[in-house]
Amino acid sequence: MRNLLGERYYRNYMKGVKRAAIWFIIIMLLVTVVVSFNIGGVVDSLNKFLMDTFGELLKNISPDGQINFFALFKNNVLACFIMFLVGIVPFICLPLTYGILINAAIIGILIGAINAANGFYAGLMTFILGILPHGIFELPAFFFSAGAGVELCRAVNRKITNKETDVTIKDAFLGGLKAFVTIVVPLLLIAALIETYLTIKILTTFSGI
Repeated sequence: MRNLLGERYYRNYMKGVKRAAIWFIIIMLLVTVVVSFNIGGVVDSLNKFLMDTFGELLKNISPDGQINFFALFKNNVLACFIMFLVGIVPFICLPLTYGILINAAIIGILIGAINAANGFYAGLMTFILGILPHGIFELPAFFFSAGAGVELCRAVNRKITNKETDVTIKDAFLGGLKAFVTIVVPLLLIAALIETYLTIKILTTFSGI
């Protein structure tokens, strides 16, 4: 990867990727705990959000109950590409605030809601069986996308503030595109295949646990 992206870009890019992963884990865990224990009666206020979220997920499911591979893959590719592109907005680091934090919160809310309704074991098994199989590919794709967006935002910030930089806006944009095509898209392809053809079978097989 270092040779593919170039030494200058790679060094800063990986810092953004690590920052995205750390923020994701922190927010997901915090939200999971808050929802699991219904702190401040948060579950009641999340009912509409949960219905809307499940409604969006159902759009990827065909009438015969199967996940629509192409719809799922297209939606994830689009989401990751937007996460990279919003890095062009200076100073507020939208790839983290818009992309990573929101997705971490959504997963935390879903797991926490299952914990609150059916207990910790049900929430844990939902994560292990329903998210982890494809998540080990999908989540890194989100982190790599956010990292590219963070690096793009950093380059824009330095240009606006006239600070010295070893990576120009052009370098950051082209490097991000290269990372997106060669790293993110293949990861999302594998994740979509697993979620479409394997995750449902795993959940069905172990649903009685």
